[in-house]
Amino acid sequence: VNIKLIHEYGKVLLDICCGTGSIGIALSDYFDKVFGVDIVEEAIKDADKNVKLNSLEEKCFFVAGNAQDKVAELCSKANEVLHLFIGFLI
Repeated sequence: VNIKLIHEYGKVLLDICCGTGSIGIALSDYFDKVFGVDIVEEAIKDADKNVKLNSLEEKCFFVAGNAQDKVAELCSKANEVLHLFIGFLI
């Protein structure tokens, strides 16, 4: 699903149900920022480790929580989203 908006960060990927962040990290070359959310806290800890292993601390950000609750928070962090990616369809 793509939502085209102008964003101060440029192209932003919002990865819903991101797990360990592998999809967002793999696609990070195509985006200026990556924001991800997953309800499994251990998965987010692993996503943070993967961010560090790939030296993407300034580009990729992952948070633990219910996607329904966190999407609004992530969108406010991203302000306006250029691209929306759903990593896992519910």
